[in-house]
Amino acid sequence: MDGMNTPKRKLAAIIFTDISGFTELSAKNEPAALNLLNKQREILGPIVSRHHGEWLKEIGDGLLLTFETTLDAVNCSIEIQKISRSVPDLKLRIGIHQGEVVFQGDDVVGDDVNIASRIESYSASGGIAISGRVNASLERNPEFDTTFLGSPTLKGVSQDVKVYCISSHGLPKSNKIIKNNETRKSTINWNIYSITGGVLAILGFLFWINLSFLTSGIASDSRIPSVVILPFENKGDAKDEYYSYGISADLISDITSVGQLRVASLNSVEEMIESGIKGGNIAKNLSSRYVVSGSLWKIDSIFQLSIELYDTEEKMLIISERWETNWSDLPSVKLDLSEKIINGLGVNIINELDKEYVVNSDAYELYLKAKHTFNDRKAVKDNQIARDLLNKALELDSNFVDAKYLLANTYYDIDYDIALEQYSLALNIAIRMDDLKAKMDIKRSMGQIYNSRWEVEKSLKLFRESYRIAKEIGNESSVATAINGLGSFFWERREGDSARYYFKKAYDINKGLGDNKKLSSITNNIGLVHWVFDKDPDKATLDFEESISLVGDTNPALIRAQLSNLGIIYHNKGEYEKSKKYYDRVLEYATAVNNRNTIGFIQYWIGLHYHRLHEYETAVEYYLSSYEINDDLGIERWKASSLGGLIICNQFLKNEDLTKKYFDKVQDINTELVNDLYMSIGFEFFKSDNYTLAIDSFIKQLSIEKENNNKNGIINTLTNIGLSYFYLRAYSDALAYFDKSIAYDGIENLWAPVETLVFRHVSQKMLGLPVNDDYLKSLIKGLEQDNSLWFRNEPAYINWALFEYSGEKRYIEAANNKIMKVVSKMNQDYSNLFLSYSIQQRILDSFNKLNNI
Repeated sequence: MDGMNTPKRKLAAIIFTDISGFTELSAKNEPAALNLLNKQREILGPIVSRHHGEWLKEIGDGLLLTFETTLDAVNCSIEIQKISRSVPDLKLRIGIHQGEVVFQGDDVVGDDVNIASRIESYSASGGIAISGRVNASLERNPEFDTTFLGSPTLKGVSQDVKVYCISSHGLPKSNKIIKNNETRKSTINWNIYSITGGVLAILGFLFWINLSFLTSGIASDSRIPSVVILPFENKGDAKDEYYSYGISADLISDITSVGQLRVASLNSVEEMIESGIKGGNIAKNLSSRYVVSGSLWKIDSIFQLSIELYDTEEKMLIISERWETNWSDLPSVKLDLSEKIINGLGVNIINELDKEYVVNSDAYELYLKAKHTFNDRKAVKDNQIARDLLNKALELDSNFVDAKYLLANTYYDIDYDIALEQYSLALNIAIRMDDLKAKMDIKRSMGQIYNSRWEVEKSLKLFRESYRIAKEIGNESSVATAINGLGSFFWERREGDSARYYFKKAYDINKGLGDNKKLSSITNNIGLVHWVFDKDPDKATLDFEESISLVGDTNPALIRAQLSNLGIIYHNKGEYEKSKKYYDRVLEYATAVNNRNTIGFIQYWIGLHYHRLHEYETAVEYYLSSYEINDDLGIERWKASSLGGLIICNQFLKNEDLTKKYFDKVQDINTELVNDLYMSIGFEFFKSDNYTLAIDSFIKQLSIEKENNNKNGIINTLTNIGLSYFYLRAYSDALAYFDKSIAYDGIENLWAPVETLVFRHVSQKMLGLPVNDDYLKSLIKGLEQDNSLWFRNEPAYINWALFEYSGEKRYIEAANNKIMKVVSKMNQDYSNLFLSYSIQQRILDSFNKLNNI
């Protein structure tokens, strides 16, 4: 054979380019079109050389380029698009793929060359389309963002190809890819209505009808498979239950990691079984077509393992397999079992199972025991037992990423620093083993910790990377979990609309999957949105109760959040006895398993419970414990809230040194996250006659509001400074701040107009100044028309000011009733102290004077 004709092969990153609109330009102005080609060659040649590229050939107006590395190809393409913007009519579409280039004579051929050529057409003008292989090489690079476009059927290409576009670096996003059959049908419709002549039109119409039936059949056959994996029946000793439980859970994990597939969660299946539903009916209730069932029997060192895959739609058995093997072969059998189910379902595989790596059998057994112990933990010792088993497993097999990830999870609610350290080590293993699902899960868990700690850039980057991997895998459940993570990110930042959008999206996916465990969690999150942003606690209560009903008492770890939220709502309604019952249930569970995250959270609310009941010593105990735990975990929001409680309660208890000590710690709080702490603390100081610290707090708050350019915050804070001076009887200073509040954005834009104006007018009265109260009179008249008892919703101190301003008895009666209601819940010592403060004293003096008491 002639050596000159022997094909040469080279692995490379391949670029195809095309000039958008070149055909039209050629038709209109051929000299301009030829000049544009020369300009392209002149400008782009040096760029390709700089990035170590090879200019293989020009194909009409397009280019075929190759590069040694994907990163060189991508960076070159970005620079090309940047330069091309300055050249009239040089609007390029670019496609990049990585694969084998085959040199045959003067030509280049091969599947991978065809792929690069085909995906270029999915690029936006001025943009860059890339294949799944190229995207995989960019996913760990924080400089790049990409967007999944679709998985088209490419003409002349035998591989399944996923297409993305680069959406960072100022590049335009491409349109989502419409399925090929839909595109084809659209084109045929256009041809039908363009053809003249009755016979041709009829032929075209009949052809369109036949094609529509054909494409319907294809769509039906390409539905994403849906499967229920029933917990394997343990036919051996009860102590061997962890084998059957663990293998069932691992099968679900394996199968959901390979591609587009709907798999019911183990939790949802267990709920059905507990309610007496069986087999096919479980699949029906969970909207699943296929059912996997099996049994496991351990006899000394031998396992008998059987499995069946049943199609409930066709009513036929697809797979029936039986193994009898030594326990040391169990990991291999489990891998074989996963592969048989995947093949039986006909899943569109995106992420292949790693067949080269088989976990050490002893390590796998230890892992199964640890997993069962941790998931069913009921006491602190269970955490340590699980860790000991996992550490032994990792000593036997250091590449066992699932064991390392589970070990990190055992620290998640106890010590964030250790958890992050373990997650990082697990991520290194996942990257080394190229385990997509593990990378996705680990990054999401790390993102949740950084989210709690308000490390915004780190958390958002990790959530996005987790979402990208979930999209690449294509599994709906994983995508929903990643989307829920993004919702949590925006919730933590109190960006309500974004949080609502992602929570709703995750809810819709899991509703279709019938995953009650995940639905429960997301329903709880939606309840938070209804509560905080829609100001609808009744609707939120229904959400929380629905959330609990979805899992009942089968998952105490999950329901603690719902129970906490219900307790908080009842607390806000003043139903303290009911709220405390919820708090106690949550604390009992969290303490049993040493879940410090939850302990720190719920202790703040128990502290607030006793605070509202004016049992300040007990409140301080809970606030202090909560502060110390959240400080250790680095959770700013609850650390700040507990710190505020410590300041206020110690102030009430006349512990001046401790009040000052904790007040000085406020400056260490992240005010980007907790931006109203000085406001709430200042107001509590104001109510307990500590006007010096109140004014100090409000001035610090004013600085934060100005830095954030928060108009309403600035107006409100200026009024609060004025109130502090008012109760110091420094009426001139008070009036100056009330006037500043009005002047900032006009009287019609006051944050709390009744409060600001009524105290302003009383200050003028105290100083013997003329009062122009036309606006306030008009405002009160409007409130009266809407609700004659509107003033009862105002705080006692505002009702007192309304009485001093107008002399109307109803206002001072309302103020007196409010403080007497508070006093009725206090013991004698606290009630005497409470009534000695200026706000209460002024109310009592005015009420007694009016009634000649």
